Amino acid sequence: MVRIRKSVFWCGVFFLWIAAVPILGMVLASIVRYYAGFDNAGYYMATVVIGGLLQSLGILACWKLTRVRVLGDSEPGSSGTLAGLCTGVFGYIPLMVISALCSMTFPGGSGGSDLILQMGLVPALISIALIPCVMEELICRGVIFGIFRPSGFRPALFWSAACFGLLHGNLGSILYAFIFGLVVGYLRERTGSVVPGMLAHGTINAITVCRIFHGPESWVLSDVLFLLEIVISTVFLFISFRLLPKKRDGEAVTDPSFGRRDHIVFFMFFLAVCVFELVFV
Repeated sequence: MVRIRKSVFWCGVFFLWIAAVPILGMVLASIVRYYAGFDNAGYYMATVVIGGLLQSLGILACWKLTRVRVLGDSEPGSSGTLAGLCTGVFGYIPLMVISALCSMTFPGGSGGSDLILQMGLVPALISIALIPCVMEELICRGVIFGIFRPSGFRPALFWSAACFGLLHGNLGSILYAFIFGLVVGYLRERTGSVVPGMLAHGTINAITVCRIFHGPESWVLSDVLFLLEIVISTVFLFISFRLLPKKRDGEAVTDPSFGRRDHIVFFMFFLAVCVFELVFV
């Protein structure tokens, strides 16, 4: 009889739940919208909040069943915190370049700038920068990375980044989300915490929102100041990464009982989510 790790099975079930959350969130938000009379911006915010609550239930259930260390193994420290912030600022421009290239190669949906402007700056920052960065990092770098870390750093990095990319829907978003997932996964490994990844993720989303509200008429000035900010952050990024703890020895934390069959089983769950995304998203 072929046996698999229960944590991997529950991780697959958890990932299926996370993939279904947007659909459930939209259904519940539609009910709330019907009785509360929300406009499009209010409906979107309700979807994000309800989705975050449903994701939290999934994270708590998976933690209860697997006892995975969702927040990581240790405190990030000042160097890890600084590295997360600088990664968000420094990584914004290359990520946007990758995003633009992917969007041209795989045309998808619109960016939704009008909806963001309709919401207002503070609600947009909460619903686009704060809630998604916290929940997605707990899901991918907390639960998924933590469950697969006993099989080695590389498998944990790959699965967390692949799941992160898949959760971003269309093909134009998957590639750059996967690349960013590799970056924050490396931060998770070096610092032992999901907090630096949250800071990097939230910083990039917040910059995107603020630039939408900044207005196209002043982008020339903002681009000049932003390039100066990139130069300064690069220096701090180099310094902060130099101060990070040395990379952990992967063999010392690898569990030899974590076999290929466990990865195959999770791959089947991953394919199921792919089919779900193609059908419903």
